[in-house]
Amino acid sequence: MTSGDGLPCPPWSTSTKALRLFQGQLIPGLLQTPEYATAVFSLPPALPDETKARTVAARLERQAALYEDGRSFHFVICEHVLRWLICESTVMAVQLDRLVSLSRLPAVSIGVVPQAGRKPDFPMTCFSIHDDSLVIVETFHSEVTTRDPRDVQTYVDTFDRFAAVALYGDDMRGLVESLDGRLGHRRERAGPTAPCLSALGGEPLMTIKARYRFRDYKVTSVTADQTAEPSYEAECVTGDDADCGAASGVLFTSDDVTRWMVCHTRDTPASAAPARTTPWWSRATDPK
Repeated sequence: MTSGDGLPCPPWSTSTKALRLFQGQLIPGLLQTPEYATAVFSLPPALPDETKARTVAARLERQAALYEDGRSFHFVICEHVLRWLICESTVMAVQLDRLVSLSRLPAVSIGVVPQAGRKPDFPMTCFSIHDDSLVIVETFHSEVTTRDPRDVQTYVDTFDRFAAVALYGDDMRGLVESLDGRLGHRRERAGPTAPCLSALGGEPLMTIKARYRFRDYKVTSVTADQTAEPSYEAECVTGDDADCGAASGVLFTSDDVTRWMVCHTRDTPASAAPARTTPWWSRATDPK
């Protein structure tokens, strides 16, 4: 994967005020869930586990830009990307819900080019346009950058053609939610509460942020030693005055974490703990 797909931040990532991104291959890095991002970096040639964990964490940190004042993001994604399973169907279901949730952010516009209907061009490459002055084109093994005004205009025109046939707002959300339903993922009830991770000992690997529909979660992974597989624990941190506090207990795969979040969200009314307008991880008082 290239740096434009979410590896450690290049200089332009903090200076770009208006980002337009066309993606016909995978969910854009800025919109990915932790589980989907992990699946991306597990594809051949897969990253070593430690490097993968750091890379996913860096990608999630970059997503804080979606909530910053003075920035705008316009994503155009081909529908086939939402159908392309590089992960378990439960992981993809959560990823689709993440798109629906992020589409409601004031600075984020997400368009989906439907498979039905005539298209203005072929999705030959994935590219991003930064403040109409820089274009980054992603290839299979690298990226190409250009600041030539004629090249930039070519990609602006191409982006606008795809954006003109994309679905937005409720139409986009309806399409995405219909795909979510077709995945047929099982929403199993979580098992009995297990002891917390701290009781098992071991060193924390990382704490990441996740969201499923209207609820925010904090997921911590721990390993007893360098040769052991990590364990996970998820906690619901949704709420304005106080966190929900529901905890999963010890889980042993990322799929178990996903299933627990899905079940907890399903079994908890939206009115029980209203979601914050400002995500918990963007507040200075919250742990990183």
